[in-house]
Amino acid sequence: MPLFYRLVFISMCSGFIAVGVYTLGFEFFPAQANFVAFSREFGALNCIRAHLQSFWDVNAQAEWGSCKNFLIKYDILWSVWPRIYALEISTLIAFASGVWAYLLHSESSTQTLRVTSGGRLLEGREALRVFQSSLKPQLQQNGEGAAVAEGVNSSLKQELRHYLIRGGTGSGKTQVMLRLVSDWIEKQEPVIALDLKGALTSTLGSNEGPTKPILLSPGDARSHEWLIGYDCTDEADAHELANHLIPKSEKNAFFSKAAQNILVAIILKLQAEKPRKWSWQDLYAHICLTPDELGAICKRYFPQSAILFEGDSRSSTMDVLSTLSTNLVTVRLLAHAWGRNTPKFAMRHWLKKGKAKQRLVILGWSEKSREVSASWVAAFSSLMGSYIASPDIPESDAKSVNLALDEFGNLPKMPGLASAINMGRSKGLCAALVIQDIGQLKQVYGSDVANGWLSTIGNHIVCRLGPGPSNDEVSRSVGEQEIEELQVTENSSANGNSTSKQWVKKSRPIIKPNELLSKLQVTETGYSFLLFGIDANAYIFWNSFITLPKLRKTFVPLKRAKSKQTPQRSTPQSPSKVKVPAPKTAQLKTEKLERLLNKKQP
Repeated sequence: MPLFYRLVFISMCSGFIAVGVYTLGFEFFPAQANFVAFSREFGALNCIRAHLQSFWDVNAQAEWGSCKNFLIKYDILWSVWPRIYALEISTLIAFASGVWAYLLHSESSTQTLRVTSGGRLLEGREALRVFQSSLKPQLQQNGEGAAVAEGVNSSLKQELRHYLIRGGTGSGKTQVMLRLVSDWIEKQEPVIALDLKGALTSTLGSNEGPTKPILLSPGDARSHEWLIGYDCTDEADAHELANHLIPKSEKNAFFSKAAQNILVAIILKLQAEKPRKWSWQDLYAHICLTPDELGAICKRYFPQSAILFEGDSRSSTMDVLSTLSTNLVTVRLLAHAWGRNTPKFAMRHWLKKGKAKQRLVILGWSEKSREVSASWVAAFSSLMGSYIASPDIPESDAKSVNLALDEFGNLPKMPGLASAINMGRSKGLCAALVIQDIGQLKQVYGSDVANGWLSTIGNHIVCRLGPGPSNDEVSRSVGEQEIEELQVTENSSANGNSTSKQWVKKSRPIIKPNELLSKLQVTETGYSFLLFGIDANAYIFWNSFITLPKLRKTFVPLKRAKSKQTPQRSTPQSPSKVKVPAPKTAQLKTEKLERLLNKKQP
């Protein structure tokens, strides 16, 4: 109910109460004693007026004193007090609410525009009040989520609809992600975060206990080894991994696809011979096998790729193998970076059991080796997404894990993660994706997927954008509102001048593109941002920049061991033989692997 009508209702009710109190308390059933009744004939109205004016008038105080002494004399003062106060209070409420309603009506009568349907653009205290009111039922039922702004908390249910954070360079979008991640850690929730600049590695979590981070960063001496064999277990995973390790070439798609097929055959062999126990060292050793050995592997484990090693295709085979070796720098670096004594980490084990012991995982990034970092981070995220979307993870309304990916638009396409985002609400996944522009998503995933995410994701945060079409796209995404605009027409006739007024219905954007440029600002102390998707409204909030204390070094370089000569490998007697000798690499027994995964890291 609008405020005006509520005030009118309160004023009318209070007025009726005042009339009832006077009629019953001073007319029909007045206070009386010894044949004296405190009614209108006695002068009750004069005494009531004197009591009311006594708060500011000295003469009225004397008059009320006489009335009070008379009431005390006849012992009816305590019978009169409740009647007087009930009459005065109800009259005061009726008067105050009536004046307030009149002022509101006077103001509305002069307005020339009013919103009839659709959302509104809210700022400041009004934005905070409406936002909290909108999420109040969810907060009471599901609990409080992370803070998107100072004093502005989402609900746990709303967080399962994910966050899409966008903005230009230096607009504060990474600060929004940092605030979310810090709040998740403070609430003891499991978090996987991508650290592009090293700031998260040095500041997040603690140095002891469950929030001590598990670091996956090749080249960092503190890094854990990602047990790829534990997380890549079937043919679908093999294709997913191969697609990220050997990106598709636009110029020579045949050679990249053929190289992927050979890599798939190698992975299938490792999955069959060393289930859940093969490593990056195993994968790299197999890649270095001779063409005859690779041909035998393809023939047995992935026959459709074996045609490259048959007939007169020798020249093409060499080109494909060259493509294979050229694109697998990532495997070589990971095999050398994660040695035998490196602590172990398996994503699937962590999602099932490990996150209860250590709740923070940080994915390191090296700008110096950008392509390598993009390759393995995309493979990790995509395999994790496929696992979350699979039946192995039961459906749940409760949040189970948070994923924060900075500069998501610059990462390679991750089909597995895309599936998890679409299904994440039913699997307990909360993803915070940071991009510069929706055009990045359309370029990587296609317009259909990107537009689908705009509808699927329920928490859209927009920091300051530069001039251009991005502001138009955001304005369209926020939506429109129906308004009525007052049009005044002056008419002249022989009988004189006349004025006519008419309300005309129109549609307009809730926030215009030029308003995004003017209202979203960045200063030395903080930044403003737009939040929409919660309901029909769009909210503008302000955040101060946060700085977390430095807990550890950003990067600790790994000491390189002296390279050893590669031992001679035996070659199969004939490519037609089924059995292919495996390279001599370190093997982990299943029992030892489980002990390593369950062991609490120092």
